[in-house]
Amino acid sequence: MISNKFVLILCTIFTVAFCGCPNYPLPVGTKYVQNSPIVQKSLALLGTFLATQVTDDIPGLMVTVVYNQDTIFSNAYGKADPFSNTSAPLTTSHVVQIASITKVFTDLMLFHLRDNGVLDLDDPLDKYMTKFSIKDPYTTSRKVTFRELASHTSGLPREVPCNWMGQLENCTEDDILRNLSS
Repeated sequence: MISNKFVLILCTIFTVAFCGCPNYPLPVGTKYVQNSPIVQKSLALLGTFLATQVTDDIPGLMVTVVYNQDTIFSNAYGKADPFSNTSAPLTTSHVVQIASITKVFTDLMLFHLRDNGVLDLDDPLDKYMTKFSIKDPYTTSRKVTFRELASHTSGLPREVPCNWMGQLENCTEDDILRNLSS
């Protein structure tokens, strides 16, 4: 059995090895990395480990490893419909919710913009997105700031304010903004 510590170490190695940093030399070409025996062995181990993680508690998962803007590993494990015993297998073509994973990337982008003087964390969101407003049940004039968005204290609802069960492709930015403000 592979321990959680091993998974954490493996994820850390992948993060350090495959994330470009502005103060370090440019990463080597994708073809070199894809053909590297060490990378191929690591990705095979990752795939084997992930396949063992599909259980009743984790009925399906999808993983993609990107290096230098190129996908070098992508696979899906488990069932497309976690509530059906006769479900088709999950594939990388399925659309799934990724929940809180995007928060890290969004915050990194936000702090990058702050560090480059593009915005201030205490700027109201509507300074940049003029159509944005949120229904305030207390009828205050408080405006949502980037700092509140990053710390999840803005008062935005947990889920996208649309009928998300299979309907996200029909949910537009205007629909979301309209639903937030009413």
